[in-house]
Amino acid sequence: MYRESDVVELKEKYVDAIVRDIVAFLNANGGDIFVGVTDLGDVLGILDKDLDETQRKISDIITMQIEPNPQNEISTALLNEDGKRIIKISVPKGYKTT
Repeated sequence: MYRESDVVELKEKYVDAIVRDIVAFLNANGGDIFVGVTDLGDVLGILDKDLDETQRKISDIITMQIEPNPQNEISTALLNEDGKRIIKISVPKGYKTT
């Protein structure tokens, strides 16, 4: 079971506002975002028909909406929990380039 904390954010489904969580982790000490998990930690999963589109949207947000572009630092992984697929976005602490 998952639990939210200073370094873990849970999202039932993809929403464009996820960019705020990514930026917050970059500006703090990093963390992980799990998409397909309720705020209470229950694994809902992402439907197979929505999986590719969700991954594309996450990639697009990382590459097009955050400056400087953190694409090489942030990683995503597809996890199988209780037979359900979720996406883990691992965000390291950001660093400012000059």
